[in-house]
Amino acid sequence: MLAAGGGKGVISCTVPAVTSAQTLSAYTVATFTTDVQNQFVATLTANIEKLSGSPVTMTVDSFTSGSVTVATTVALLSGDTSSTSTYTSALESGDVASLSKTSFGSVIALSKLVL
Repeated sequence: MLAAGGGKGVISCTVPAVTSAQTLSAYTVATFTTDVQNQFVATLTANIEKLSGSPVTMTVDSFTSGSVTVATTVALLSGDTSSTSTYTSALESGDVASLSKTSFGSVIALSKLVL
């Protein structure tokens, strides 16, 4: 839920969001630097917006060792659940590489959860 404080109260709205985990085989925790994380978020944000037709915000929630597994949350700000369906369909089809392009090596979607 996104909430904004105002002078007289709080306005809140719920937007669809997708949490997922992707394994980036080309990276380790040591090489998944802040600059790489920022590039990852910028690349996926642009590609998800193009795919879904919705403005999005994306956060890296966590990442773990080995080949880096990145947990992310993507909020689709249009509020349109069809945008969420388009994105989750790409995850389910295994077409994650089209979202991250090839600069992040082999990308495998492990899971997703629609909020």
